[in-house]
Amino acid sequence: AAAASLVIFISVAIYFTLRDTKNDIVAEAAPQQIKSEIAPGENKAILILSDGSTIILDDAKNGQVAEQGGTQITKLTNGQLFYNRSNGEPAKVAFNSLTTPRGGQFKLTLPDGSEAWLNAASSIKYPTAFTGRERKVEISGEVYFEIAHNASKPFKVSVNGIEVKVLGTHFNINAYHDEGLVKTTL
Repeated sequence: AAAASLVIFISVAIYFTLRDTKNDIVAEAAPQQIKSEIAPGENKAILILSDGSTIILDDAKNGQVAEQGGTQITKLTNGQLFYNRSNGEPAKVAFNSLTTPRGGQFKLTLPDGSEAWLNAASSIKYPTAFTGRERKVEISGEVYFEIAHNASKPFKVSVNGIEVKVLGTHFNINAYHDEGLVKTTL
């Protein structure tokens, strides 16, 4: 009976020792899991004007940030960028670029009223006014579009040698250089 009691006592002691060791290993691993969580994107972007000057939009105050060819470029209170004709004269077309860093995102209202949401590490090159018979932009990375309907002026997106043409719809283009594929979702 004494031997059986000794075996039971040693077994229980080993069980609790191993259980506590296992809990310590799990407790040490938990902080590492928390550190590896990805933070949500923030409204961060750099606007590159046609003359090569840059405006860091997350540092820029709300209101008019630039004017080009009779078009005012305004940062709205919700952080998005908006283009508006400032006078009745014919627009002088200039090309701007908007770039988001890793961990950034940004919403842009194009001169025709179409909207573009840039995901992290993405860019878009676009005119300050859409003249002529088409509306055309160039992108890299990932951009979601909500296009203002205009059957007489198709909207074209050029990316990695591919062109997507729409008249007015919502769609997403994912074309990161390191992924090898261009994916469009309508």
